[in-house]
Amino acid sequence: MVEAQSDNLLPDGQEDQLQEEINPALRQEAMEEFRAEQSFTAAVIAGFVAAIVGAVIWAFISAAANYQIGYMAIALGFLVGLSMRMVGKGVDKSFSIAGGFLAFLGCILGNFFMLCYFVSVDLDVEFFDVLMDASQQFIPIVKSQLQASEPVDFLFYILAIYEGYHLARRRITEEELQAAIASDHRGEENATPASHRSGEDSA
Repeated sequence: MVEAQSDNLLPDGQEDQLQEEINPALRQEAMEEFRAEQSFTAAVIAGFVAAIVGAVIWAFISAAANYQIGYMAIALGFLVGLSMRMVGKGVDKSFSIAGGFLAFLGCILGNFFMLCYFVSVDLDVEFFDVLMDASQQFIPIVKSQLQASEPVDFLFYILAIYEGYHLARRRITEEELQAAIASDHRGEENATPASHRSGEDSA
């Protein structure tokens, strides 16, 4: 009996090696299931909307305080990244790159809106009139704003970009992968008896 059992056992380490060979395929299948749920287009749309909303909120709060609140850029990056992750459910790196870019775009728009507001106050004209006129010179104005920025402003931009980059996509944990693999196995096990029954009925 002992010898029969020993014949069925794999040599030391070979069972672990076999498991290592199987796991990558199972992990890849699980990741493909997560990828099937993602939508880059939806994520970009959500991030763009969040960037505009965040820029407007940033400009509004800065206008109410009567000075530019730089650290609001971090909150804007958080809003962009979180919106993209919740809507797009992305797991690929392209989501992170888009998140960082849209967070930076939100910072640019926030500064642009604030500039238009302060100009409208100084000139005593309507904000939207200034906004429409300034929009025609958007690139030169943004360029001059960046050149006039203080080092601390760039720090806030970098933190905003990091928030957008880091939060824009899902980080699939090992537990989530194992749960997805286990769910697939349960589905296969449940499907197998049904196929056997259909084969027996046809026989």
